[in-house]
Amino acid sequence: MHILVKKHVVNFLLGVLINFKSALTIDEIGYVKLNESQANLFFQLINKKYEIGSVIIASNLSTLW
Repeated sequence: MHILVKKHVVNFLLGVLINFKSALTIDEIGYVKLNESQANLFFQLINKKYEIGSVIIASNLSTLW
């Protein structure tokens, strides 16, 4: 897929997820390995959604805090 088309699709989907009125729920995030660009997009999504609505992130992985 052409890089500009891919970027346009990603931006469109981010806009839909951010502006959706319900809470954004992300489950099992601990099982997903993200590369640098994916992590950047995920951060943008959470950052913008947090400004206008609720975000719920869950994982069953145990961690040491």
